[in-house]
Amino acid sequence: MNYRDLFLTIITISVLLTGCVKNNVDPIEEITPTPEPFVFDSLSVEEIKELIAGEWEWIYSIVARPYAYVTPDSVGYTIQMNFDADSVLQYYKDNQLEATFYYKIYKHKIHPDYPEFATIIESGLSTSLLKFSHPDSMKFDQSAHDIGTDFFVRKK
Repeated sequence: MNYRDLFLTIITISVLLTGCVKNNVDPIEEITPTPEPFVFDSLSVEEIKELIAGEWEWIYSIVARPYAYVTPDSVGYTIQMNFDADSVLQYYKDNQLEATFYYKIYKHKIHPDYPEFATIIESGLSTSLLKFSHPDSMKFDQSAHDIGTDFFVRKK
């Protein structure tokens, strides 16, 4: 093996090894760390409506097909949502009101033999599984429809 081949082999292995290093920290957890477990599934629909009330900022999405990680920087715009107590959702793009919808939250039993419920949010915007890992971080999961998942944090 000559020096050129050795050099190319070392460079190739270095690139492969550094490409394999993966940050397993969820960006939403970095933004809103949870000091103790937050049990969202036990909340009633009214408690969820209180929790969701306010202004939210989109931080990233995971698109199902083709698989992609999308951020405001990668698409060139921001998204904000405001949920009020009267079940009105205001959808903003770059802080400009784009649309207003009514929304409904309900809990759906996953399976008759299991105690778990799925929390669904339905609006003119979409129908999604609604999840919270922290009171200030929200996830709209549409992966069952091969659409993807959107992640939001509460605006301060």
